[in-house]
Amino acid sequence: MFMNMKIGVRMGLGFGVVLVLMVCVIWVGVSRLEAVNNLTDKIVTKDWVKAVLANDIVDMANDNARANLELLIVTDKGKIQQLFDHIENNKNKISAHVDKLEGLLYLAEGKALLEKMREKRKPYVASFAKLSKLLLEKNDRAGAINVMETETLPHLREFLGAIDDLIKLQGRILDKSGEEARHNYSAGRDLMIGMGVAAVVLGALFAILVTLSVTRPLKTAVDAATRLGEGDLTVRIDAKSRDETGQLLAAMQNMIGRLSNIIATVRGATDNLSSASEEVSATAQSMSQGASEQAASV
Repeated sequence: MFMNMKIGVRMGLGFGVVLVLMVCVIWVGVSRLEAVNNLTDKIVTKDWVKAVLANDIVDMANDNARANLELLIVTDKGKIQQLFDHIENNKNKISAHVDKLEGLLYLAEGKALLEKMREKRKPYVASFAKLSKLLLEKNDRAGAINVMETETLPHLREFLGAIDDLIKLQGRILDKSGEEARHNYSAGRDLMIGMGVAAVVLGALFAILVTLSVTRPLKTAVDAATRLGEGDLTVRIDAKSRDETGQLLAAMQNMIGRLSNIIATVRGATDNLSSASEEVSATAQSMSQGASEQAASV
């Protein structure tokens, strides 16, 4: 079927297949790059930001823990008030960070861990309020120390543990995103290499087939024309295809047949002419002999 196609159609088909494969290579490359870009954007604008916010919460919670311990040491009321203001400022920042985290979390597991962190923070904040009241209102340092040891610090450890669980989740998400990026890269690279090799192989195959389908019939036509030029009318051309070269070979075979018929006709006419000439010559000789005999008798 391929050999019966027009040469232009075969060439167009070959170039078309190669172009389609090249378009596929471009599409794969662009799609994989887009996937990597989306992952990078998610890491930069969400996953990494969440990890930073969670670590900031840990830093501020630890800062508040140090300030709480310092409250039990200092005696100057002005200094104590500064520490309370500093702790309150950190509390407000932690609340703002928690609200930002809520808007960035998209996994059910992450939302559950955030809720757990909020629940663990409540008793910590309550114990700190109790400690503040003992120090500022009742000036009960011993009671404040007791609250610190039995309530505030244990609740702080639970709160930090909940934050740590959230940080670990973000670490796993970042690892997974990195793995997806590596997979997209390797898969895209392999597909592009495979399609590129396929395009080269198919392009070479089509080039060879089209070239042979043109050059072989042309060589046959040249050989036939050479033999005809040498006067050989026994040439037989077998046209196996229906394309332009096949039509050329069929036309040449038809021409050879017609030349053979013409030459056969000419030969027949020549033979007839030769026979007629011989008959005329014989008649002339007979008439000449008769005339000679008549002359002798007179």
